[in-house]
Amino acid sequence: MSDATSANPRAAIKPAPADARNVLVIRAGPLPGFLQALAAAKAIRQHHVQARVTLLTTPEFAKLAETCPYFDEIDTEGRPGVDPAAFTKMVQRLRKNKYDMVYDLQGGNETNRLFQLLRPFPPKWSGAADGASHRFNPPNAAAMHPLDRLAAQLTEAGIGPPDGYAPGQSPIPDLSWVRSALRNTPRLRPSHFGLSGPFILLSPGGAEKGDKRWPTVQYSALAALILERGFSPVITGAQEERGLGAEIAGADGRIKNVIGRADIFQQIALAEDCNFAVGEETDLMHLAAAAGAPLLLFLPRGADPTRQGPRSRHGAVNFVVDDFRRLSPEEVDRALLNLGAYVRKS
Repeated sequence: MSDATSANPRAAIKPAPADARNVLVIRAGPLPGFLQALAAAKAIRQHHVQARVTLLTTPEFAKLAETCPYFDEIDTEGRPGVDPAAFTKMVQRLRKNKYDMVYDLQGGNETNRLFQLLRPFPPKWSGAADGASHRFNPPNAAAMHPLDRLAAQLTEAGIGPPDGYAPGQSPIPDLSWVRSALRNTPRLRPSHFGLSGPFILLSPGGAEKGDKRWPTVQYSALAALILERGFSPVITGAQEERGLGAEIAGADGRIKNVIGRADIFQQIALAEDCNFAVGEETDLMHLAAAAGAPLLLFLPRGADPTRQGPRSRHGAVNFVVDDFRRLSPEEVDRALLNLGAYVRKS
């Protein structure tokens, strides 16, 4: 795919130098975008087997990135913001490192500005920046799912199948390396949170979504139905959603609320072990998808999951809702039953 309109788009491919010794990958947040970029980072790592691959990101992703096998070095000063001095230092640092190839998986005005400031002798660069050696800026970029867009960007740089991937078939993030990288310590096992049987993750959306999220009382009722099925409901979410988790769990000690108790690695491990993950399109649902959990995703009418929604290797079912107040817990419970969520794993 190319921003050119030639009859033979494959002719526009300029393969990235496979013998590059010093490679930079750029990707900061938000979390869903960072996770999606890991699929591209894996392909970059496989293409540049002998290279030293550095990730330019931000401190919030340092721990996950440092554990990831795709990078040799992590530079967390990737978002200087409006501070001219910090931006100048970043440009100087990149010049000093003399990268052979840069993959801009972030895009946007900031990385375009970064490329322009590296002139007149910028490194080879894959991204949307004007003048980049491997420029990728298709006119339909905004309509593409991020995973499809990233895969097409790498195809344009000669990474992956020569004819690219069909929409919806691009590689998805794979976090299966987390357990081995952390030696599957006891803190990564369900028993760390008092779980001894099969469980289902519940990821309520933020309170700021208002009537665009399922009410807390409905989550509580669903948790009760899950318990009746002989499964444990486990509430997960971002730190700021602790209040929601406490409301849903109430005084029932059988409902596990791990919000504020589980770090990102434990959340990944729980998603790998769960039978299903249920909730709005939250950061934690994207994390669960990357970990391979099957998803039941609540979406308001008009949302377009083909452009942004999480993809999981075990499937993501979109539950499009006209009125969240009218979506009953029994209806969600039946959907989970039909999807096989209550089949006990061997």
